[in-house]
Amino acid sequence: MNNENSSKWFDINFKTKTDNKIDEVLLRLFDLMKKSLHIYFNIGNSSDIHEFLKIAATKNNVDHSFIEWIKVKGIPRLKSIDFENLPRE
Repeated sequence: MNNENSSKWFDINFKTKTDNKIDEVLLRLFDLMKKSLHIYFNIGNSSDIHEFLKIAATKNNVDHSFIEWIKVKGIPRLKSIDFENLPRE
């Protein structure tokens, strides 16, 4: 498992420090969110969040309001977080 790819999958790029527990946990959280979205929407794989949203939007019986929330609020909110300056402990 490559956790760094999971953060990049969300179109978020920040430098992590291998000795930092906060970064380690944050990367694990990105990995879990990515896996959970794929399971929830029954999508085998996608290259990034944008491809994922395109695939999810074409499926029947999905929560389109949730997809819209991810696009309009979720992704912009994630991108507004300054991951480089998070607390270190």
